[in-house]
Amino acid sequence: MPEYRRIRALELPEQVAGRPRWQSTLALATLLFVVIFVITLAIGGVALITTVLLVIPVALVAVEFGARGGLIGAATAMLLFAAGDALSGYEESVRIDTAGAYLARGIAFLVIAAVLGTLAERLRRTAAEHDRFWRLTNEPMTVAGSDGYFRRLNPAWQEVLGWSEEELRSRRFAEFVHPDDRERTELETSRLLGEHRTTGFQNRFRCKDGSYRTLLWNARAVDPPDGEIYAAARDISDQVEIAEQLQEAKEVAERASLAKSEFLSRVSHELRTPLAAIIGFAQLVELDESEPQKLQNIGEIVRAGRHLSLLIDDLLDISQIEAGELTISLEPVQLDLALTEAVSLITPMAGKAEIQIRIRPGGDEATQVLADRRRVQQVLLNLLSNGIKYNRPGGSVEVSYEQRPDGRMLIAVADTGKGMDAEQIAKIFTPFERAGAEASGIEGAGLGLPLAQQLVGALGGTIQIDSTPDVGTTVSFDLARADAPG
Repeated sequence: MPEYRRIRALELPEQVAGRPRWQSTLALATLLFVVIFVITLAIGGVALITTVLLVIPVALVAVEFGARGGLIGAATAMLLFAAGDALSGYEESVRIDTAGAYLARGIAFLVIAAVLGTLAERLRRTAAEHDRFWRLTNEPMTVAGSDGYFRRLNPAWQEVLGWSEEELRSRRFAEFVHPDDRERTELETSRLLGEHRTTGFQNRFRCKDGSYRTLLWNARAVDPPDGEIYAAARDISDQVEIAEQLQEAKEVAERASLAKSEFLSRVSHELRTPLAAIIGFAQLVELDESEPQKLQNIGEIVRAGRHLSLLIDDLLDISQIEAGELTISLEPVQLDLALTEAVSLITPMAGKAEIQIRIRPGGDEATQVLADRRRVQQVLLNLLSNGIKYNRPGGSVEVSYEQRPDGRMLIAVADTGKGMDAEQIAKIFTPFERAGAEASGIEGAGLGLPLAQQLVGALGGTIQIDSTPDVGTTVSFDLARADAPG
């Protein structure tokens, strides 16, 4: 028998024939005491049969009123013994008249009363706690039959769905399930009756107003296939709605990002052809021009064109990364050689800005990393270019590398520029964010660091910044060693 049914089987109705339960129990026990006393007088004294019969009213009083009531019942039974013997004429053939017999009967009644009373009190407390939990819990709970009908429901059902218990029990529970979820629910119920347990099953139940609420179920079957199902549900409608909104927002953002990437890619390609023509014709004019002022103007055209060309390249790379179309070719790359090549390419720029640039040796010169050679150089050139552009006059840039405890190689580019505060660092990887340098006159579009971050991520590494205002900035990233085990 299921637990809740065992508890309820020992409970009497709160009212019997219009009277409070305790009054009915007390009246019944009193009647039994009187009847047994009359029997005692009729047979001429206390006999074994009357001793056994007196256990019944004692037990009734103990069960209804607890241990104290049971002890009073036991005392009443002993008084009836004494009165029965006194009024019966002490017939030796039927009475039990020794002091030891009285003592034994008294102890027996007291033990029965105490044990039954204590058990009844504990059972009532357990039943009350069970009923209180059943009534007060905010989550719908139910006991259902294998026939598909609810047998018992707690008040939370009406709070969640609006249906009364009688309305829910009048029809098979599948009729309240959303039509699209009905087949799944019936299959899950059949599986539950076979496997005894269901965890995390989700379906939609119809409310009285016609709307639907999403419920998350945990259930167990008792004595399948013809037994009962004990189930608890949790209303997750709000969470499901939020998740759907987030998913929709994510899809919108992804579509917008894809559209942006496609736009950047198309615009960049469209700009390349006329830009190449502008730079080419400017260089041709420069070859035939001898006037200094005109040569300077033409030089500005070429310089601006090349800067715009680099910007277009960065835009193309970012759009390819965001669209998942960037091609990465991983191979062993000698780190010391890659750093030397990058420094060599950037040295003219450093010379014009009067910035010293150097490489600090960091271990084995033959160290190799697993990377794309072109992309590593692109990252290094971006970091070195920033270190030069945002440095102070006469400053320096230092490139170094070392092996971390986890075996990965850490490459760092440190400058002696004006540095950044925490707020600027938090935004520095946002495209077109220049950390307050927009009005400084320094060339740049704010794409170098975002592109470097995405390229390093595509190579399986991470990039980080450590900066102190008026001291300088160190940008570092890590790469896997080419000879690292598995």
